[in-house]
Amino acid sequence: MISYTCDICGKPMPADYQRPDRRHGRDSLPTLCGVDDVCMSCERAGANVKVRKLLLHAWKEEVAAGPAPAPQSQAPATPEPKVIREHDAKALADLTDAELKRKVVAQVKAYRDTHGLGCFGKLAMRVRRKGITDVEIRDILNGGAQLAMSDWQRIAVVMDRIEEESNA
Repeated sequence: MISYTCDICGKPMPADYQRPDRRHGRDSLPTLCGVDDVCMSCERAGANVKVRKLLLHAWKEEVAAGPAPAPQSQAPATPEPKVIREHDAKALADLTDAELKRKVVAQVKAYRDTHGLGCFGKLAMRVRRKGITDVEIRDILNGGAQLAMSDWQRIAVVMDRIEEESNA
C-alpha cells in the first residue's frame, strides 16, 4: 500500500486516501502550484489565497527587477569571470562542489525560515548577477537548480555576508 504525504505541509495523508485524478480546475491553487496531494487543512487554508493578487504582485516584482537577460547565442561556452573577492575565495577554496552546494541549500533554507515568503526577490537583488532570479533561488530549495558553479559560489558569498551582518 502506498502512503502519501501532503505536498504542502508534509503531514501523512489519511490511510484511506486515494490520489485524485484531478479534482481541481485548471485555475485552482493546487493545479497552478503543481501539487497533487493536499490535506484538508491545507486545502482550507489555500482557499483564502488570492491567486490573481499573488500573480499580479509577482509580475510587478519581475518588471521592477528589470528586463530579463538576452538569450545567449550558441557560441562556444567561455569561462565566466570570477567576481569573488580574494578573501571570499579563500573561504570557499576548502569546499568541494557538493559541500558548497549543500552549504548554500542550508543557508537559503535558514534565510527563508527567518525572512518568510517573498524573501527570495530581495536575495536575488543582493546576488546582483544577471540570470540569478528569485525563481532560481527557490529552485535551490526544490532541488531543481541548474546553476554554474560560479553562481553557486556567488550565492554562497552573499549568504556568508548576510550571516555576518545578522550576527553583528
